[in-house]
Order: sequence, then structure tokens, then C-alpha cells
Amino acid sequence: MKEKIEELFRAADRNPKCNTAYPIFKKKFQRYEADCDIMEGVSELSYYIHIPFCSHLCNFCEYTRFQAGDKSQEDRYLELLTAQIREFTATHPVSKVYGLDIGGGTPSALDETNFEKILKLANSLLEGDPDKGITAPAPAEDFEKSIEISFTTINEEKISLIGAYGFKRVSAGIQSMSRSLLEKQGRAYNGIQEIAAYMKALYAAGVEKINLDLMYGMPDQGEDEINGTLDVIEMLKPQQVTIYEMRYNRMKSKPENVDRELQYDQYCTLYQRLLQMGYKSRFGKNTFTLCEDHGVSSYIWHRMDQGIPYKGFGISAQSMGSIGISYGSLKNTDLKDIPEMSAIGTSSNYRLPPEEMAAKYVSIAMYSGCFRLDALSRILGRDSREYFAEELAYLLSQEYITIHDNYVTVTEKGFRFYGAIAALFWSDTQKALLLQQEKG
Repeated sequence: MKEKIEELFRAADRNPKCNTAYPIFKKKFQRYEADCDIMEGVSELSYYIHIPFCSHLCNFCEYTRFQAGDKSQEDRYLELLTAQIREFTATHPVSKVYGLDIGGGTPSALDETNFEKILKLANSLLEGDPDKGITAPAPAEDFEKSIEISFTTINEEKISLIGAYGFKRVSAGIQSMSRSLLEKQGRAYNGIQEIAAYMKALYAAGVEKINLDLMYGMPDQGEDEINGTLDVIEMLKPQQVTIYEMRYNRMKSKPENVDRELQYDQYCTLYQRLLQMGYKSRFGKNTFTLCEDHGVSSYIWHRMDQGIPYKGFGISAQSMGSIGISYGSLKNTDLKDIPEMSAIGTSSNYRLPPEEMAAKYVSIAMYSGCFRLDALSRILGRDSREYFAEELAYLLSQEYITIHDNYVTVTEKGFRFYGAIAALFWSDTQKALLLQQEKG
């Protein structure tokens, strides 16, 4: 068994698609497609609303996004999104909500009228409807509303609306402060003074937390560029910083000058400097915070930590219930125009066996560099320590993980192989396909 685990581990480490993505072999998931409601019986969850419009279509983006600017297209999208949300709330009573995120795409790419519509629509998920007998869900103790913006598309009126509708957390992707690096990826550049001015306005409007996203492992990204971006972070001092590894799952080829060793070294640079600035984190996590929190929205945290169900609305949005997952239409497509607007409310539903649900949970949890054994046991329906006894023993013997207080935590040594660690908790079907691909 140890030899087989080692073989799988090495195969996963050599495969650039083995990271937090799951499943890798999506065609084999078709066997689980079913005419079912994966959210049936789920009364405690988080919400996500996907706005796919962007002013710039970045080359590296893995998410479904379309060129912003067509008012009639955006109006129609919001009409269908509203119908989708109203249908769900009328048929699925929710007693407790853990988080609510509006992401994309770029929600702030909408014009002011539609931007307010989406904020109002998000709040409707929390208010209930007494006339229809819909009770407002109770917020979890750490519940918060979060919205993604870009400094290219935000303005004073939209900032005022964010504050007026009670959004206390805002996340913006700057990725890098190298103009040339961003331009190569088709992304807009914002200067330090511009970003600082918008951050000041957001605080004045009532926002309490601003998260800035950074990326590492990008083509032609060197140590000097990363340190230059970190110098800007030190000046701006956002409450939270999230760092993302460049992913090549949706790209046709992986640049030869980018490898996992380089990505690991760049993570180390980011980690060490952010801690020097006073941010709190643990090696292997991708979130950093100056606050007494987890450095991430409550929606994302409860997905990663406990595998709490979540409902996604909008084109390509993903949902996870107690019996399976669903993907909104056009998931994993790379289109610049919405071909069929009516597809927004459709999805593919998959009734999954417990081992597939467990694999999905562990893969998502790898963003935080740890996962909970009790959550894994709940999803599996049996003791996860017994079910994954050989895998856990192997990882402990290699000093890739520690187990303490119900948490399996990736060590500094193990973080270099976090994708391979996640692969040990895949379903037997996905493991066999990985080994088969490795052997050609």
C-alpha cells in the first residue's frame, strides 16, 4: 500500500493540474449527473452571486467572464438572475446563513443603476418575505457580506452604494504593481495614489475590511517584481491580503520558465515579508490578516473549514449541498460573449457518493493549508481516520502534515507538495485515472 501511495503522490506532483481543483477528470463525473435538487433539505448555507462582466478580460482568469459595456445584455442578465434567486428563496427555506459574497467577473463593472440592483438583490436573500411566509435566516456569529471590485471600474457613487447597503468587506485584485507584467496578461494597471484614494473613500463609506489579491508564479514574474508589489502593500496596509498561485488548468501550455520550485520560493518571499509587516497567517495558508479573523470572507471560510453547503447564483456558479454539487451553465468555458442568455438559470446537478464529496472538501480546504477530520468524517459518513489511515500514516511519516486538535495541517516541508497531498484524498476513480494518465 505504501508503494502505491508513493506512486500516486509522485504522479500528482508531476501533474500541474493537481492543486485545489477537483475533479481533474471531469468527463468521468458524467456518470453522477442526475435530475435532483442537491439543496433539498439544506437549511444552513452560504450564498454566492456571480457577475461575469469585466472591463478587461485577463489571460490567466479561470472564471466565466464576458466583456462589460453592453447595457441591454447586462440588464437581461440581472432580470434572469433575479428570477433565479426568487425561485430559490420561494422553494428552499433557509434558517441560518454563514456568508454572502458577490464576485465575478467584476461586479463593479456594472453601471451605477445595475450595481445598486445587485446590492439590493443580495440583501433580499437575507430579509425574507412575510407576505409569502418566508422567514429571514439568522446570521451566523461571524457572518459578513463581501463584494469584489476593481479599482478600474469603481467610482464615488458605487462606493457610496456599497456603504449604504451594509457591505463591510471589499476585495480587489491588484495581482501585481508591475505595469508591464499586467499588460502582458491583458489586465489594467492602477497607480498607488489612485488605489489609496479609493481605499480612503471606501473606509469613509463604512467599509471596515479591504482585501487585496496578489498573484505569484506568473510568466516573467521575478523576485524584484514581487518585492516591489509588497512595498506597495506596506504603504497601503489593507486589513487583508490574499495570495494566489498562477494556475494553468485552463491554459493550453505551461511556460517553461515557471515551475513549482519557483512558485514555492515566491510564496516564501510573500509569506515572510507579510509577516514582517505585522500580518498574521500560518505557513501554507493563502490569506493574511491584520484583524482577529481568518483573513477571508465568512462565505469562503466556512467552505474551507467545515464544508458548509453553499448556493451559487448566476452563470457558471457552483453550488454544494449535502448530497452533491451543481455547476451553472457554461462552467469551464472561455467565451467573450454570452451565447444564450436564457442559460443563466440552468445547471448540471451531480448526486455524488460520499468519497467524491470528501475529495471536493479536502481540495477546497487546501487553500487554507489544513482540513478538519470531523468535517471529513461527517461528509464520508464514517471515521475519516480509519478510512484514510494509510494516507495519513504516509504523510505523517514524511513530515508533510501534522495532526492536532482534529486538524490535519500541511507543514512547511509539505506545502511544496500541497497538490499531491490533496490527491491522496481523491476518490479511487480519480486516483486510478491519474495513474493511468501518468503511464500513458
